[in-house]
Amino acid sequence: MWDNFIGQQIRRCNRNLLVVNLLLLGAVVAYTAGNYRYLANVVLGATDISNAELANLHDLDGRFRFFVRVHGEKSFETGVQSVEQTVDQYSNEVQSTTIKAEYRILVAGDRLLVVRTDPSSAGETFTGALETMPPSVYQQVVTPAIREEPRLQGMFLPAMLNANDYRVEGWWTIGIVLPLLAFIGWNLWKWQRRFSDYRFHPICWRMSWFGRADDVVQHIETSIQMNPLEKIGSAKIYGPWLFERSFFGLTCFHLPDVIWAYQKVTKHSVNFIPTGKSFSVLLNDRHGYSSEIQLSKKNSESFLGRILHQYPWIVAGYTDERKELWKSQRAAFIAAVEQRRTGTGSVTSD
Repeated sequence: MWDNFIGQQIRRCNRNLLVVNLLLLGAVVAYTAGNYRYLANVVLGATDISNAELANLHDLDGRFRFFVRVHGEKSFETGVQSVEQTVDQYSNEVQSTTIKAEYRILVAGDRLLVVRTDPSSAGETFTGALETMPPSVYQQVVTPAIREEPRLQGMFLPAMLNANDYRVEGWWTIGIVLPLLAFIGWNLWKWQRRFSDYRFHPICWRMSWFGRADDVVQHIETSIQMNPLEKIGSAKIYGPWLFERSFFGLTCFHLPDVIWAYQKVTKHSVNFIPTGKSFSVLLNDRHGYSSEIQLSKKNSESFLGRILHQYPWIVAGYTDERKELWKSQRAAFIAAVEQRRTGTGSVTSD
């Protein structure tokens, strides 16, 4: 039953769904593997570290648990702050200034630890991530301190403690990765279900709107074999059937079942300056299914002219009244067109 056009489209969509989600899964796994140490520390939380451990800490990369809680004896302000300024792009005037963090010196045993912390933080206990001290921090914090007190030479630890939003990125990552994994799992479940039984695929479900799916699929295959292909933009027409492929699906219309069709024109602008227009044709069929087919202006006009010539009962043109009728009294709208189709009524077209 599936060795035909519809079967080919279902296999194409299944393949695309599988490939995209395997790529997404691979990207998540690669990112997680590359950042597993950081993410593990975010999840496990901070662990206490003694002053002796701090003094003997030489290889930060070799320490798995680098989110730590340090208990010192005293802490001192350095006056060095991390400041963020908002500058007007035209006048270069500073519009606002925000203190993002400040640097303190913590006495931990007989060593000194530079701590990057929130401006409001104080005390002798800090929780954060052990990091290699950047040269800029050394020059702005450590060098002035040693210049003022030479006896501090050699007392500063080469590492610093980042106690300023050190877990925010991790929580954001986890908050994104977990739903993404759930989404990938859901898609892979859908792929497995659709791969094992094509009847679960939305394309097959769409076929059932026109009648018994097996009969519709065979009718489509016969139409493809008996009628020449007519291409209008991205749409393909075989006799009474219209198809437009998308990456994950297939838009399908039985053109005699179309009730209302009209051209849609979208104006585009950048900073209120017009940049052009795009055109499409909206089709609405007797089953309540609607879809928008992107076409050029010429192709949209040609397409509408072609289907209206062959199926003159279709209501053409957009009005607010028709939109409201389609939304609120769709059954009456469809019934009126069906009467027109059988020659027992009339519906005006533009």
